[in-house]
Amino acid sequence: MAALTAWRAWLFWRFGVSGWVGWAFGSLALLGIAAFIRHWARYEIFATRLVVRNGYTGHEISQVELSQIDQVKIRQGKVAGLLGIGTVVVLSDEQPALRLRGVNDPEEVKQRIESAIRTSAYDRMSRSRMPGLMPHRSVEAQSTDSKFP
Repeated sequence: MAALTAWRAWLFWRFGVSGWVGWAFGSLALLGIAAFIRHWARYEIFATRLVVRNGYTGHEISQVELSQIDQVKIRQGKVAGLLGIGTVVVLSDEQPALRLRGVNDPEEVKQRIESAIRTSAYDRMSRSRMPGLMPHRSVEAQSTDSKFP
């Protein structure tokens, strides 16, 4: 706190920046950092796995196989609920495997993940019954990946 006060005093002495201008610049800097962090991670659902990628480089950060997911939960505070954002927690072996933070409409994201899990389980079951045959799905549906911010 003392460092912040000293920094404000130095800004005022050196540039004549008053307190409210400092607060305005600080608020803008905080919003800029929040926007940068908001796009840090991209979440993708594939036919067999859920992937977290770096939003700037595309590098894969972590992943979990859909067959290993036990449960999907939503964590949302009061303010986040009003803003329509939240954290989707993916559990594997009763431990958090992935946390998808700051997603828009977390209930829809949860439903997408659960739908992908059901589809993946159906595909595995169909292949185990008839190893030579693929389940009846269109080629377009197999190649479509679901991405969400």
